Amino acid sequence: MALDGNIGKITIIHRDQTLIGPLAEMATSLNWKPTNKLVNPATTAQEVASFVLQEDPNLVLLAETYQEPLIVPKNSRSLGGQGIEALIEIRRAGYSKPVFMMSGSPEYRTEAEQARANGYLEIPTTLAEFSEFLAPYIQS
Repeated sequence: MALDGNIGKITIIHRDQTLIGPLAEMATSLNWKPTNKLVNPATTAQEVASFVLQEDPNLVLLAETYQEPLIVPKNSRSLGGQGIEALIEIRRAGYSKPVFMMSGSPEYRTEAEQARANGYLEIPTTLAEFSEFLAPYIQS
């Protein structure tokens, strides 16, 4: 899905505002209009899906998990991170545009692929890497 030269809308969903801010700034510098949602362990998959449907962005960046890695017991994850559960709900709600998972160390690639994620953005990222990542979705 390439954009026709118009400003694309990108939605960034993550638990860390210090990560959302720089990604939103990079998106803006690349002529994308960012919207964002700060999530936490209490945020439900339905809340995330509802936000995505309301915003209707051209592309979504979704955190793989909403909990800090040090406080999540390994044996407590059923489907993967909460982001995987949100992805399933987003797709169930009918959103068909690209959704990419974000993680510093992706643990749930298989689950994300099965839930129809379009891929992963490994973070942190540089402006050049982010630009290259978004390039297939922009048509000059």
